[in-house]
Amino acid sequence: MGFLLETAALMKIDTCPMEGFDPLAYDKILGLENTEWKSVAVVTCGYRSPEDLYAQAKKVRFDKKEVIQVV
Repeated sequence: MGFLLETAALMKIDTCPMEGFDPLAYDKILGLENTEWKSVAVVTCGYRSPEDLYAQAKKVRFDKKEVIQVV
């Protein structure tokens, strides 16, 4: 996955590794059931729309004190 993300970045292709996917559902959709193959990760790849209003927007970073509460 690391090589995919790095290579895509070098080629100016946007990527997004995704968490929390259902591997059994993916296996069913991809026809991997009853084969030696199985889903272990999901990464979306593509180009963002030139009409994306947020693509060039300044990113917001909150102060740690606003986000983390020490108990």
